[in-house]
Amino acid sequence: MIVPTGFALIGAANMLLLLFSMAHSYRVYGELYRSTVFFATNKNNILLLQILGVYLLLCCAVCFKGILLGELRIIERENLRKSMGDVFFDIFISFSIVRKEVTFLSLLFFLAAVLLGVVKGLMADRLELTEQRDILPRYFYHRAVLFFWTVGSACAFFLTANIPPRDSLFCFIFRSEVEALLLDTLQLFIRFAMSIVERKRPEWTAKSTVQIHLDVVFHLLRFFVHTKCLASFYRKRTMSLSLVKKCIVELKGTFDGAQSVRKFWQLLYQMRRKYPDATEAEIRESPTCLICRGEMETAKKLPCGHIFHFECIRMWIERQQFCPTCRAPIATRNVRAAPTQTEAAQGDTGEPEHIQLGGFAGGEPPDVLTEEQVERIVVRGVQAEGNTAQTEALRREVEELKGRVEELRRVIEEVKGVMEKEIEQLRRRVGELEKKDGVLTG
Repeated sequence: MIVPTGFALIGAANMLLLLFSMAHSYRVYGELYRSTVFFATNKNNILLLQILGVYLLLCCAVCFKGILLGELRIIERENLRKSMGDVFFDIFISFSIVRKEVTFLSLLFFLAAVLLGVVKGLMADRLELTEQRDILPRYFYHRAVLFFWTVGSACAFFLTANIPPRDSLFCFIFRSEVEALLLDTLQLFIRFAMSIVERKRPEWTAKSTVQIHLDVVFHLLRFFVHTKCLASFYRKRTMSLSLVKKCIVELKGTFDGAQSVRKFWQLLYQMRRKYPDATEAEIRESPTCLICRGEMETAKKLPCGHIFHFECIRMWIERQQFCPTCRAPIATRNVRAAPTQTEAAQGDTGEPEHIQLGGFAGGEPPDVLTEEQVERIVVRGVQAEGNTAQTEALRREVEELKGRVEELRRVIEEVKGVMEKEIEQLRRRVGELEKKDGVLTG
């Protein structure tokens, strides 16, 4: 684990100043008791001791991070910078209201809870990465258990300890942060347990379904926690903008999650009851499921005409509500079916269509439209509506891909910079070794 040079220099400078102040106090008074009293009552020395306390807390956080996660990836470092910026912004906004109630010990407790939350975010990113691997090392499970035990014990201690005075604004903020951290850790623990069950039982396919419901539940619980703290602020005739922002974010997450769950069950109902099973001829024509790349014996047919395994398309619609092949909305009822290979080979053998959306070929429009003409106009309108929806879906997907490409470019540039620095260091090292070798052999 590599400690940043600036971080180590700050700690060394603080320790040197403290030692110099202790030596100066003893030299002036000559007695241990009198010099200790002077050292403990001097404002500059108290400030140095407080800086030392914060520094030791940061050292513990860095060591805890190193034990759990080891070396961070570039994307994890970028997420760490963003989360630290958001955390310190919330701290400054919150402490601007309760600055008169904050003591140094309560500030250390609050910073410890915040740093545990930052480590929790890094652990969530690492867990998401490990879910994509087939085999996990045994030490990862040990680290995960250590993390959950440490955070759970710390949250229990923070909630039972009476460090911030009861019925104070700072106590309300501190308890809401700790309760939110406990909920996040519990959600991460459930996700970790489901990942283990999925590895032990590969036939279990309900993980993502349970996860989208759990997201809604925990968003709602965090909203209640922040709302309770906000109500306590309101009783004290004050308000916190950071708490208002958190309440809005959690409420929006709850509504978005509930909307996703509703769409998921609606699409699942349509798939089971309204979407037909693929026939044997359609399965022979397209025998491979494009989601899992496996052979299909039974399949479901979407409105656009493409067929997939029922379980594959069920897990797909938990993330997206579009066809994996043509990007047509799955929930759209009137979508033109994709032509089969037989129909494509035969082509369109019917009579040419003379009716267009903008007018009629061959002169003035007739006074009365036949049933066939009305049906053709309706079909054209439905197809145009479906094409517009597909275009809009593709446009949104292109925008998302552009953002991902920009992020990958940024990561690649950072990797190039790091590699160039390492190459330059290796070149200097090789040059030094060549000089030493020349001296030894000369």
